[in-house]
Amino acid sequence: MKLINSTSYCSEKLKEIIKWCMPDGVFLKDIRKIDFGNTKLGWHGRAWGSMRVHIGVPRYGKYIKPYNTGGRKGYLSVETYSWEEGLIELIAHELRHLYQWKKGKYYHGIKKIRKYNMGTRAKLSEVDASLYAKRKVREYRKSNIKFCVI
Repeated sequence: MKLINSTSYCSEKLKEIIKWCMPDGVFLKDIRKIDFGNTKLGWHGRAWGSMRVHIGVPRYGKYIKPYNTGGRKGYLSVETYSWEEGLIELIAHELRHLYQWKKGKYYHGIKKIRKYNMGTRAKLSEVDASLYAKRKVREYRKSNIKFCVI
């Protein structure tokens, strides 16, 4: 995996978060490139079938109130309470898309999540990725791990 980091965050800590968010069946050697960049647009990410990921993060700021990610265009929303939780949610979501690509377009888990598609207009792959990200954020809250990226 090639990590390109043009932010002020520690690359080693970003690698730890990537390893921690990795879905079963996807390995670091499978990923060609992950690049992190600063943005004025807020949190955003993109994953490609060529096993590349782009993560855009805003400049570091303290969380004054909970930040609600998703919830637009039918995506499921995830509430994050810290900078690390927001980063974990975004990385886990995009890595789940790589898992979906590796398993094939109609992998076995899609049918299991139909009950969670609560009237959203999002694709089932987005609902699955949102559910995985929500699960990883909850695991992070329950664990004693702290990724201090600054």
